[in-house]
Amino acid sequence: MKLVPESQRVSRVGEAMKAEIADILNKKVKDPRIGFATITGITVTRDFRHAWVRITVLEGKTTEQETLLGLERASGFIRSELGRRLRLRRIPDLTFQCDSQMEKTQQVLALLETLNSP
Repeated sequence: MKLVPESQRVSRVGEAMKAEIADILNKKVKDPRIGFATITGITVTRDFRHAWVRITVLEGKTTEQETLLGLERASGFIRSELGRRLRLRRIPDLTFQCDSQMEKTQQVLALLETLNSP
């Protein structure tokens, strides 16, 4: 049996959780407040007690705050689905956060564009 360093295991489990949460949001969660939420990243503690899921919300009918409320409301269901799919001893508590990286990228691109224009 090959031993895997703990950080690699946490990373692998985090990536599996990211994929499964995305699938659960697409196929199982029916809350209209969630809308077009995309998972951009996940951070899991080494003891698997907590996970922070970063999301971006495409502009549309729902705002980021409404989406976060919908995800918070559905977090118990999402955790139970993760338990069935991943078969981990402990399913972490999920905390959803809005990822502002896309917004920052757009600002940087706009600045670069103004620098390049004559």
